[in-house]
Amino acid sequence: MRKHLTYVVLMAFIWCLAGQDIEKKIHYGKRILDALIDIVQGISSIECTEECFSRRRCLSVNYWRSILLCEMNSVDTSTHLLSDEPRTVFARIASWEQNVFHFKQDLVTCATDVTSVETLDINNKDIDVPYVYSEGHKWAVIQRRCLNNTVFYRSWSDYKTGFGNFKKKSDFWIGNDVIHMLTKNGYNHMRVEMLKTDNEPLEAEYSHFFVGDEGTEYNLTITGFKGLYDCMTNKIDERANANGMKFSTFDRENDQWNNGICANDCRSGWWFHSCTCGNLNGLFGNEKSGSVMRWMCADGWICPLKATRILLRPQ
Repeated sequence: MRKHLTYVVLMAFIWCLAGQDIEKKIHYGKRILDALIDIVQGISSIECTEECFSRRRCLSVNYWRSILLCEMNSVDTSTHLLSDEPRTVFARIASWEQNVFHFKQDLVTCATDVTSVETLDINNKDIDVPYVYSEGHKWAVIQRRCLNNTVFYRSWSDYKTGFGNFKKKSDFWIGNDVIHMLTKNGYNHMRVEMLKTDNEPLEAEYSHFFVGDEGTEYNLTITGFKGLYDCMTNKIDERANANGMKFSTFDRENDQWNNGICANDCRSGWWFHSCTCGNLNGLFGNEKSGSVMRWMCADGWICPLKATRILLRPQ
């Protein structure tokens, strides 16, 4: 029996450490579960390695991957009680696949993903704000990209007031003034949802996100990263540390790069330090260059994206 358990754990490691392609992971996951159906009968528990599951190294989409063998909410240290009925494990992977599918579809069809548009009274101003539901929460959408029908290489004044049209089929930036007012009024939890050009989803969350007003040049305070790849507060790579940075555009340079203007090289506006590993307002493209819409991933610091949306909600 111990030999069988070792075999299962070994296969779990292989699955977790495999490539980042979701379809391959699903395939490997099903093969693991095929083995479990024969091995787990009569077994009431199975060891789940803390390195793989508790530290969530195998997560790059959402939390769903963890429930294939370990259900994070019920994992105490490195032990998990597996259901006496192995078929429930298959139900879990089916649920996970469905959630991943919807995550992809939400981004690919993001032109129509606005659930509602509400008018908020912020600082005695009526502001129209689009909302979606994600991860069980209602989020304000401050950026949406998937159609490549809106230019994001724009001036300071454009980023200040916003551009694109979230009420129609258009990519958009809601505007730095609105982002400031939202964060000033408690919308400080940030979520970035992305879709790679190879159709694998990525995500990142930050528990505190605050943008100052134009007088501070929209100075950014951001902390509390949760995810696999951090392109906003990474202190090891200064390119990825946007905390404390002012907003930059091609006509308003506020970056710390000595070899040029980040907004020009990245073809976008952002809180640049030294041109960053995350360029969510860059150009659409599949090449690994500094100007494309990108985020850090296992393939290297440049990972081209085909769709993104940036969400905010109250704490």
